[in-house]
This record gives sequence, structure tokens and C-alpha cells, in this order.
Amino acid sequence: MKKILFFVIALLALVSVPVMAQDSGGSDAGVVGLTTFTGIISLVSLMVTQISKLVPAIAASTLLKIGISVVAGVAASFLAQLFGCVG
Repeated sequence: MKKILFFVIALLALVSVPVMAQDSGGSDAGVVGLTTFTGIISLVSLMVTQISKLVPAIAASTLLKIGISVVAGVAASFLAQLFGCVG
């Protein structure tokens, strides 16, 4: 079950990077792009929060949260570079 949940979260993260990086066409109030440090940190924070809500063992361990943050940050940066969100 945990493997399935992790797979679903990974797919959502893969899909959410290009969607969150799209230009809204209107005003940019409240939209954080992945071209900034703030955008990548907010995405990593979102991913770690959702994963820790699903797996209680992660919520109790600070070391696991740090590890997931590092992996999520590297993955988000890589995907943003891959999809051309970062110049």
C-alpha cells in the first residue's frame, strides 16, 4: 500500500511541475513560478507535507523529513530544468 501511495505522489509531482510552471496569462498575484528559489522551496515544502501526512513514520522522524526534502528538491530542480522552466 505504501508503495502505491508513493507512486501516486511521484506521479502527481511529475505532473504538477509543468502545470505549476505554466504562464497564467493574467496577473501573477499568488502564482509562484519554478524559476525562483521561492517557487522550488514551496514545491518541496508541499511535497514533504503531503508525504508526511500519508506516512506517519515520516511525520515522527526529522531525519527522514530532511532526506525527503533533499530528494524532492533535487527532483524538482531536475524536472524544472528538463521541462525548460528554468532558464
